[in-house]
Amino acid sequence: MKLNPLLLLAPLCSASALAAPEIRPLNTPIEQTPLPSVTESTAPLPSAIESTRALNRPTQLEALPSAAPAQPLATEMTPVQVHLSPPPAPPKTESVPSSEPVPAPSAPTVSTPTRAAKPVRANRSASASSSPAPSQTPRPAASSNVRDASEAAMASKAIELYEAKDYKGAIVLLKQLRPFYVRTQDAGMISLVGFAAMEAGETELALESFRQAAEWTDDEEFWLVLVDAHLRLDQPKEAQKILDGLPKSKERDQRLDALLGASASKAFESGQYALAEKTLLESKSPLGAANLELLGWIQLRLGKLSEAAASFEASYRKKPSPGAAQGLAFSHQRLKSVDKLIALADSIKGPLLDLTNDPAVREQAASGQFARIAVNEKGQLIVGSAGSYTPPSPGVTVSTGPTYRKRNGEAGQGELEVVGASVLGEWVGARDRVSVKVDQFAADNGETRQSSMNTVYALWRHQSDNALETSLGLGMSPTGGELSAKPIGEIGLAHYDADYGWNAKLYRQTNMESILSMSGSRQQDANGQTMRWGQVLEDGINLGGYITLPGDLKDWKAEGSLTAARITGEGVADNSKLAFWGRILRPVEEIEGLRLGADMYTSAFDKNLSYYTPGFGGYYSPQTSLNIGPAAALERRIGALQLNAYAG
Repeated sequence: MKLNPLLLLAPLCSASALAAPEIRPLNTPIEQTPLPSVTESTAPLPSAIESTRALNRPTQLEALPSAAPAQPLATEMTPVQVHLSPPPAPPKTESVPSSEPVPAPSAPTVSTPTRAAKPVRANRSASASSSPAPSQTPRPAASSNVRDASEAAMASKAIELYEAKDYKGAIVLLKQLRPFYVRTQDAGMISLVGFAAMEAGETELALESFRQAAEWTDDEEFWLVLVDAHLRLDQPKEAQKILDGLPKSKERDQRLDALLGASASKAFESGQYALAEKTLLESKSPLGAANLELLGWIQLRLGKLSEAAASFEASYRKKPSPGAAQGLAFSHQRLKSVDKLIALADSIKGPLLDLTNDPAVREQAASGQFARIAVNEKGQLIVGSAGSYTPPSPGVTVSTGPTYRKRNGEAGQGELEVVGASVLGEWVGARDRVSVKVDQFAADNGETRQSSMNTVYALWRHQSDNALETSLGLGMSPTGGELSAKPIGEIGLAHYDADYGWNAKLYRQTNMESILSMSGSRQQDANGQTMRWGQVLEDGINLGGYITLPGDLKDWKAEGSLTAARITGEGVADNSKLAFWGRILRPVEEIEGLRLGADMYTSAFDKNLSYYTPGFGGYYSPQTSLNIGPAAALERRIGALQLNAYAG
C-alpha cells in the first residue's frame, strides 16, 4: 500500500496550528500586596499568571505542510496566556497500492489525489454519524490527461505558497482545486484548504473544510483538528459538542481539561474567584498539572493558604513548573512552614530548589526561626534582604512607626512641623479587610505649639466576586485643638488589576495644611471677646486610576486623580475647588525600589482663603495654580523595616 503524502498534511499541520490552549505565565512582575483585597494583586510574579484571555490565539499559526514528525499534544496550562503545542501523530490513512516510492512528508510532492479509506473504530461520534461512509474503495483518477497534470502543478504551487506563508495566494489556488478534492473526498488536501483559509481569515471556509475531512474519514485526529479550530475562534461550546461525541482518549481528555481551565481562567481574570474555584473543584475528572496550579492561585487569592499549598504541591508533583514552584513559596512562607517547603524542594528538585537554596534561609528554617524569612518579587526565599516583601497572612497584625512632616512658610502662618507616631492594627479575612489607624502628634507653626493632637480612622474594605471593592471609612478630625473634633469618613467603589485600575469615592476629610485649618485658632477682638475660627473640612468626590503604559513604555506607570469639593470651616467663608493630580514614574534598575519621573498638580478655587486672619482658612487656595516638576518614590523593605518615601 502506498501512503499519499497529501493525506498526511492535515494531521501534521493540525495541532501545531490549532492545538488546545496552553496558558503560560507573566513575563513582567506584578506588585504583590496583602490578600485578599483586589486593590492588591496576589497574582504570581514572573513565571506565573498572565492577563490575556484564555482562548485568544496568535495570528500566525506557523504550521507548514512540511511539519516535523508528530509529537504528543501538550495541554499544560497556567493562568492566563495562550500558546500552541506540537502536533499529535497523524491518523492512519491508506491509498491504493503503487510501485512508486513514498515521498518524505518533509518535502511533499503531488501525486494523483485519492480518497482516504475510512478507518474502522468504535463509538463513532454523533457529528460523524450523519455523514455517509464512502461507498467503495478509493481508486486513483486517470493521471495521463493534461487537466490532471495542470491540477497537480497548481496543487504543488499552492503548497509552496503555504510553506512561504503566503496564505492568501495559497487559498486562491486551493479554492480552484477544492471542487476536485470534494468530488474525490481527499481529506488531506481539503484539510490544507482549511489551514490556508484559517490563516487568510476565511474562517467559515476553514471550518467547513475541516468538518468535511472529519466526516469523510470519521477519524478522531480529523475531528480534533476541527475542535482546535473552534478553540482558536473562541467557540468553546462547539468544541465541547464535538468532544462529547468522541470516545475517551488521551487527546480528547487533554482538550476537555483545556476547556475547563479556560473557563476557570476567565472567571479568575474577571475577579470571580469563588466561581473559578467551584468550576475546577466540580470537575468530574482529575485535574491536570496546569489546572491544579490555577486552583492554587485562586485559593491563594481567596486567603485559603493551606488549600492553596496542597493544590500547588499536587501540581508540582505532576509537573515541576516555575509557576507551581512560586505558588508553593508564597503559600508556605505565609503559613510559616518553610521547613516543609525545603523538604519538598530537596525531594523533587526542579525550579523549587532554586527558590529555596539560600544557605541563610535554610539555616533559619533548620532552627525554627521563620519570622525573618521573606519572599522577594521573584518568589525566592531570603532572610531580611533589601527588596523582599512579606504580605501579611490572614489574621490580625499590628505595626507602628514614626511620622514626620515639614512645610516651609512664615512663622505663625504657613510654617508647619509635625512630629509623632502612628499605630496601625489590621485584620485580614478571605474577602474583608478592616484597619484602624491611630496617630498621635505635635504640631508647631513657629509661634504656636499643640503637643497632644490625635486622630483615629477605621476603614473596612470588601471584595466581591466580580472584582469590585467597596470601602467604608469613619474617623475623627484632630483632637487637642481649639475646636472640638468633627467626624470624617468615606464611601467608595474600586476595581484594580495588574495593568490598570480605577476608584471613585465620596469623602469628608480634614485639611491638614496648617494648625488653623486642622484644629482651629482663637483671637480676642477689639471688645475683648474670644473669636474661634478655622478647622477646615472638605466634602467632595474623587475619581482616580492608574495604567501601565504599553509597548516600549511598559516599565512606566501613570497615575492620576480628579477632585471636586466644597470646603467649609467654622467662621470661615465657604469655598469650592476643582483639582487634578497626575504623575508618571519608572523604576531605576540600579537602585531597588526607587522610581523616578514627573508629576503635575493644577487647581482652581472659587476664593483665595490662604490667609490666617478671621474669616480665612489658612489653606493654600489660589484661584488658579499649576505645578510641574520631578517626582520620586522609594518603596523598599530592609529586614523587618518597610521604607516608604515620596517627593515631588
